[in-house]
Amino acid sequence: MNRIIFLPVLISLLVIIFISLLNVSINYFNRIEVTGITAYWDGKLSLGTLKYIHKSLNSLAAFFYHIGPNGDLEKMDFDRKNQLLTFAKQKKIHMIPVVGDDFDRKRVELLLYNQEVQKRFISKLVEEAKKEGFEGWYLDIETLKSSDEHSFSQFVKKTAEGLHKYNIKLYMILYARTGKDTYDSALAQNYKEIGKYADLVGIMVYNFHNNFTSPGGQTPLDIYDSVLAYAKETIDKDKIVIGLTTNGYDWSKDKAQELTFPEVEERIHNFKAKVFYDQKASSGVALYKINGEPHSLWFEDAKTINEKIRIAHRKFGINKFFIWRLGAEDPAIWHLLE
Repeated sequence: MNRIIFLPVLISLLVIIFISLLNVSINYFNRIEVTGITAYWDGKLSLGTLKYIHKSLNSLAAFFYHIGPNGDLEKMDFDRKNQLLTFAKQKKIHMIPVVGDDFDRKRVELLLYNQEVQKRFISKLVEEAKKEGFEGWYLDIETLKSSDEHSFSQFVKKTAEGLHKYNIKLYMILYARTGKDTYDSALAQNYKEIGKYADLVGIMVYNFHNNFTSPGGQTPLDIYDSVLAYAKETIDKDKIVIGLTTNGYDWSKDKAQELTFPEVEERIHNFKAKVFYDQKASSGVALYKINGEPHSLWFEDAKTINEKIRIAHRKFGINKFFIWRLGAEDPAIWHLLE
């Protein structure tokens, strides 16, 4: 008699647990905010991708502008810009323009150290935002030296103040830092100071292995944890945006080639690669040979991106992410975020 009573109770408990776990999973993805970033040369690919993933995006950031040779804000020749803007408007996707520095040190120096150039730049940001209806700007200034730290922080402060007068937001894209940094350009970006003034702080938590390093994953989990912990210590958690990349690198001899996910799949198929998952690196790995020459291909896919999102959200309480770059990713990423 007791067994007969116990069985329905057990089944009911299992059903309740399953529904609870399902709701946790659903709520987890519902709380995630994702910005897709598109490159100026990738308009066609990005537009094609947007047509089937737009429901998974909260906003779209595009490299429409750069710092010109005279330190001024200038438009870039962006592939299919008008079509991208029209589509974003139709689907009610928040469009945020990105300003890059073209990795030109002279332009960055002009902007940071010439006050007239800086004033003109900030005024142009306001003017363009009003004209185009932009809610804010992402600034991606990477060609820095550690000696720029104070000037860069002051530039962020002045830019934020100039934009906020007109209810225009300032979003920054920064290097990943752990507090024990040695990369000179990263040392110019003071998280605590920048976090005071910027509305959002996007952190590029990737590229720890590239064509200048030995083979490895884009974002090893021990480094990932250190970056997120440092960011949370120094920046308001609600301002942090974790940047994840979708690309991979194929190493052979002493060189590496950057690949999109479709290119990764093609090589795995064509060369019958041995594929496995590296847990410490949170990365897919494919090993193969071409004419006897060994290749080591490390890549990001839906599994690796999902793992990093879950860690950020569950361990650090961070729910904002940007994906670099649209059109280069594993399409399965978006099925998880729908």
